[in-house]
Amino acid sequence: MKQKYPYIFKALLAMVFAIFAFLIPIASVRLVLGLIAVIILSFNLRKFTAFFITFTILFFLIPSLIAMFLTNFQQPAEFLNNLFSGTVQFSYNSSERGYDYSYEDNLKIMRAEKEIPANKVLDIKGDNININFDNESDVIEIPEELSYEIENGILKIFYDGDWYNRRADISIGTENTEYESIDIQSVVLDVRGDLKTKKLKINSNNTKMYLDLIADNFDIASTTAKLEGEFIVDNFISSNTTSNYKINYEGNNFDMNSTNAELNGIFRSRAISIVGVDISAYVSVEKTEFISISSNMSNLDIKYLDLWEGSRTLNINSKIGKAKVGVKEKMFTASGDSTENYGELIVNTEGRYNVEKYTFLGY
Repeated sequence: MKQKYPYIFKALLAMVFAIFAFLIPIASVRLVLGLIAVIILSFNLRKFTAFFITFTILFFLIPSLIAMFLTNFQQPAEFLNNLFSGTVQFSYNSSERGYDYSYEDNLKIMRAEKEIPANKVLDIKGDNININFDNESDVIEIPEELSYEIENGILKIFYDGDWYNRRADISIGTENTEYESIDIQSVVLDVRGDLKTKKLKINSNNTKMYLDLIADNFDIASTTAKLEGEFIVDNFISSNTTSNYKINYEGNNFDMNSTNAELNGIFRSRAISIVGVDISAYVSVEKTEFISISSNMSNLDIKYLDLWEGSRTLNINSKIGKAKVGVKEKMFTASGDSTENYGELIVNTEGRYNVEKYTFLGY
């Protein structure tokens, strides 16, 4: 009877590892835990231990890795990074991994119904806030439940109650109004509309912005950030864990630091700097003298839309990935005349990073 206890213990231990392998969404951890469970269980088979382990590696572990790679074949570099960062999953979506702030079905929405004194400097704090910058209004409206005070010239908007299962809607009029400074802090933040301000600062866990912004300085720090719209900003500073930007940007400096980043749009900027782990950028640029991209992995498609004289620089410091870089060779006018591009693009890379350069004609 005593001889059976080790077998039972090993079987139970293998079951525990198997359960954890089933529950944990991170692919690499699942594979490791599953393999450990198989190895522990195989010790109960004595003579067949080596055969069972070899069989598992050949017909389970290796095929699983191949299947996941083929599933993500269009972005192999991204897949390799995600495998070990926890974003390759089985039957899990972004909301199940905490991307979206979750509430019960009876979410209470605190609607903007109370008009408060306008001010050029705003400080807004909360847990779940929707802000609409309304270009057809010149007043500020907040929910009855929220409080406000003006201290040292700053209009502070806040809520003293329990934020659980609540969302606050705030309307800020921007008609014929330019704000000096707006500082927003929230766990979950949704921003929409049109805004003109000298400074906008965002600090949030989950940020969604559908905004047309004119500002001297824009600073956003968020765990996840999804941005869409037109951004005319002199200095754009972004620091996120996950970034998904579909924007048109015009300004002086665009500076992004993001673990995982996907960037789409037209950028009219003197300098662009992107630092991260896994970067995908599909952008067209104008008047851009300097681009620096530093990451472990990157997939890039950069198209220079304008003509120039002298030299421009593109630095790509990535270990894995590829880049397509297009340069306009000649520009035609409506009358049929053309102008040559006499400028030089200097592309600097490291290691065996693959860069495909091409030229195109345009108007």
